[in-house]
Amino acid sequence: MHAETSHDEAQNGRSSIAQVGRETPRQLGEGTPVEIARGLRRSALRSRRTKGTKFQSAMSMLNLYVKRAGSSLSSRDRRRLQRAKVELRRVFGRAA
Repeated sequence: MHAETSHDEAQNGRSSIAQVGRETPRQLGEGTPVEIARGLRRSALRSRRTKGTKFQSAMSMLNLYVKRAGSSLSSRDRRRLQRAKVELRRVFGRAA
């Protein structure tokens, strides 16, 4: 099921940003860093709409969530999501 997009939406990318929300796990803001990383990995592996690697897709989902939350994200949650990035690298076998 594809939503109809106008020419303006296609030009400025709004429709593609809105689409990311459909692939992002609902509990991204909840859980431990390990649970978040595993959920993002599961979501990226199931998705057929990725352009880059599955790792890039999962990391993009996490970064988009953090950037969208902006200053409304508590420092505690921001630290937890930063740890989830480290864990995401680990679950994809990309240790830093």
